[in-house]
Amino acid sequence: MLTRNRRRGMNTVRVSYVARWLAAVAFLGIVGLSFVYMRNKLHQYGEQRRLLEKRLAALRQESQVVQVQITEWGSRAVLHRRLQEGFVRLVPIPDGRVVRLQVPPGKPAGGELRPVALAGGEGR
Repeated sequence: MLTRNRRRGMNTVRVSYVARWLAAVAFLGIVGLSFVYMRNKLHQYGEQRRLLEKRLAALRQESQVVQVQITEWGSRAVLHRRLQEGFVRLVPIPDGRVVRLQVPPGKPAGGELRPVALAGGEGR
């Protein structure tokens, strides 16, 4: 009889019920932490993209400046001024190094490939 009285005073805990709720809470916790992790990564990648876009815009601007300088320095007036200043020196090309192509009369000028060589194998 003594064992029967002890049992009556104990509270029964259904282990399957508690385990099911613990699994559900753990799953929701993992999903919540994953969501926060993904949002933080999204913000990090957005910041990296913003910095890269700024850098790209700066490089494009720098490229435009350099392109303007190349165009300016290659202009005839600037080259003539540099020649007069002595910064650029021109050397005449000897006639032996110039290759002139003449189209024989009666042949069309273009559309065909013809071999061209310097006299005496010079030119390199």
